[in-house]
Amino acid sequence: MDQLKDKDDRIAALEQKMADQEAGWEATRKQNKQMMEMMKRMYPNEQFP
Repeated sequence: MDQLKDKDDRIAALEQKMADQEAGWEATRKQNKQMMEMMKRMYPNEQFP
């Protein structure tokens, strides 16, 4: 029975780690988008992807 609890705890920890990682990626995407918008305003004649 302890093995099942250990596995459940590890799965829960991994799920939390993945959720935290996804939140970090979302924050990075938002920051990158803001940076690109700022670059476009600062350099309107340049082509950015």
